Amino acid sequence: MTETDVEWQQLQQVWNEPDRGTDARVAALHRAVSGQARRLRLVLVSELLLTVVAGWSLVWTWQRVPGTRTGVIIAAALIHTAVIWGYALWNRSGHWNPVADTLRDAVRVRRAHFRRRLAAYRFVTWLAAVELALLVLVLVITDLTPWPILFSIAWLGGAVLWTIWDGKRLRRQLDALDRFAAEFERE
Repeated sequence: MTETDVEWQQLQQVWNEPDRGTDARVAALHRAVSGQARRLRLVLVSELLLTVVAGWSLVWTWQRVPGTRTGVIIAAALIHTAVIWGYALWNRSGHWNPVADTLRDAVRVRRAHFRRRLAAYRFVTWLAAVELALLVLVLVITDLTPWPILFSIAWLGGAVLWTIWDGKRLRRQLDALDRFAAEFERE
């Protein structure tokens, strides 16, 4: 179970307590909101490190195997990285340090968090589909060693399956949050 799942279960437990104390619900949501912002910053740091390692591997590859084919592959990797970073920064704008002073604000921030993640999963799925098509094309029309391409195809397929599975889990959490919001709106 992920940290988000545990936080969500704790939030539901607080909400379902018999006294339904508003302060406890607000505190639980504030913890969830601050936790999501902290995790977002940690993810950013890990993504930056991964980008640096990938960039270093491109430089290392160019030094070992300079040539037109390597240059095309490196250019494609750099364009790919720029597209991903552009989308990630655009999708995360406004979520780095969210403000949630009231219960309504905290629910709004959590809903936006889930919607942002679901949008990112749609982006990943479409990007992986394009990458899979390009890798199959490369496999068919070039004389490159097939095992790295087949490994990449298998990895992308696994990433898409995980994205679809986790997207369904996130959708259920968003639906539960929507029910939670509708319940306190009636109060």
